[in-house]
Amino acid sequence: MLESRTPAQPALGEAITALRRGEPVLIRDDEINVLAVAAELASEENAQRLRQISRAPARVVLTRRRAVALGLAGRDELSGALTISVSD
Repeated sequence: MLESRTPAQPALGEAITALRRGEPVLIRDDEINVLAVAAELASEENAQRLRQISRAPARVVLTRRRAVALGLAGRDELSGALTISVSD
């Protein structure tokens, strides 16, 4: 039996595929727009392009678990995310 998919499910799959290919993905709702790139595939060229099209400062978003592994956060809470401002 095939399960019906909500409109968000195909879009999420497409976004994950694009991130894996190194393409930027626009994530937005009624309050905020975020242009995301996968950290593993980020390059200086991509960073320059993002700076050209964005007025907001760049931020790195890590899962809290990854931040703990990198020594950037304590082990008290492993769920959630951590954001780090990136200066030019």
